[in-house]
Amino acid sequence: SVELRRRMVESHGVEIAGAFGLDIFRIGQMGEQCRAETLFRTVHALGESLRSVGFDADVPAAMAALATGLTTSDGRL
Repeated sequence: SVELRRRMVESHGVEIAGAFGLDIFRIGQMGEQCRAETLFRTVHALGESLRSVGFDADVPAAMAALATGLTTSDGRL
């Protein structure tokens, strides 16, 4: 978790929080951080960082799922 967070910051400029001594992390977006471009940047950074530490992350599928989730009923993002 520490290595993953380090890579996210160093490679993508995205910082996520650890969990007070536990080997987990959390991502919370609120306010200005809820803009679509910030969400895409965070998901992309997480996926690429997971891949860089050896996990099999399907970054394009994650980005597509986020786009689907953010798409309004009239097709706008």
